[in-house]
Amino acid sequence: MSDTPTTLDDAETAQEAANVPTYPTYYLKALGSLFLLYFGGGLLLNLLGIDLFIFGGRLPLGYPIMAIGAAHFLTGLQIVRADEIGGITVLGTPTIQVTGTLVCTPVFLSELEKFTANTIEFELPADPQHIWREESTPPVGSRARPPIRITFAEDKDSDDPLKRRVTEEVVFFARIRIENFFNFWKRIGSLDEARHQLEDMGVAILSAELPKVTLSKAIEDIATYSEQLQKDMRNSTRSWGVRIVDARVKQFALAKNLNKAIQERAASVANKQTTITNAEATRTATTLQGEGVANAVRAEIDARTGGLSNMATTLGVASEAVLASEVARNIASGPNNTVIVGTQGVTDLLGIVAAAQKAFPPKGSAPEQTGGTT
Repeated sequence: MSDTPTTLDDAETAQEAANVPTYPTYYLKALGSLFLLYFGGGLLLNLLGIDLFIFGGRLPLGYPIMAIGAAHFLTGLQIVRADEIGGITVLGTPTIQVTGTLVCTPVFLSELEKFTANTIEFELPADPQHIWREESTPPVGSRARPPIRITFAEDKDSDDPLKRRVTEEVVFFARIRIENFFNFWKRIGSLDEARHQLEDMGVAILSAELPKVTLSKAIEDIATYSEQLQKDMRNSTRSWGVRIVDARVKQFALAKNLNKAIQERAASVANKQTTITNAEATRTATTLQGEGVANAVRAEIDARTGGLSNMATTLGVASEAVLASEVARNIASGPNNTVIVGTQGVTDLLGIVAAAQKAFPPKGSAPEQTGGTT
């Protein structure tokens, strides 16, 4: 592409950013000329002997002219406070910028216009109590303004409510300070017009960026968008004679239904986590209880096994005999002495008794000998 358009754009931008021409000497010359007109003219009339006849007497005409001049000057005295910035025009021509001083602006010759020199904050589109959310247009003359609504992008792979395609209200603010009176007065004219243009500017900037991302991403990167808003506003207001002290996007005020969806999702996740935690706790408790029972059973088995083994070793009998006698003892010591068994059960019981008799012979009798004689 050719460089010519860029050069022209740069020239236009530089021309727009240039200060409005002022003519400070016009103010002093105008006051000097008016003074000469009144006081010099009056003195001349007195020297010429031109008199004014009043109530049968004569009064030099120069004195009334001087008195009128003095009144004209005195009625033009005005104070510009330290928290104000003003500009004086002479017959519509910008002359001097003033603040914190006494000035003289005789009527019909010069005018004084003033703005606050303090930092001015605009919350856009309006302060919360003045946002008009009805379907109809705001009443004429009211301070109400319709909300700024922007549709955000959607992440189809996520079920997060903040990543759905939603349209939400966007509020931002800009804090400005007037530094060049005549630039602001001539190019903007009023604070109401500044508010209007800043709103249109901010909407254009945010509408070009926010629809590219999800609401979740916009909330996460709100500082980045605020910095971009501030930078673009400063570039666009270089010819205004103001300084953009600060410009920021306010945290998004989520709609009621979106807030409800977020709360329900958070509650669902919390309930799920609680259920999982409780299940894990129950499982852990059951496992520990099972391990405890198993350890107790194992300890009992180990103890009984060790006892029976020691008994067999001490008595010098087979372990089967000790086990059988232990079973017989348990049967005999039961709460019920009646045992009902089948045919095979009788055989088993007889075997148990026989084994017990062999293992524990009656007192005073010798145990049965096995094997051959010696």
